[in-house]
Amino acid sequence: MSAELTDLFDQLYRDNQARVYRLALGLTGKPGDAEDITQEAFLRAFRSYHSFRGEGSFLTWIYRITLNVASSHLKQRKKLPIYVLTQDLG
Repeated sequence: MSAELTDLFDQLYRDNQARVYRLALGLTGKPGDAEDITQEAFLRAFRSYHSFRGEGSFLTWIYRITLNVASSHLKQRKKLPIYVLTQDLG
């Protein structure tokens, strides 16, 4: 990628990261998951930026990517076994 494109994407990240994080946090309710989803969404956007047509805003496009990443993340989380640890008090 050219330095110009890298600089452009860096600016897009700085302008939209907080909004994407808030969306991910609202979807998951967990700050750690929201951070992971935000990072993955921007990574996917960066890798496929060449396919961004610009018909809508970048924010709309990255929101859609974030929703897809969050959906996959939540499906994976449901598949993981959750063990409840209890303390026997008697």
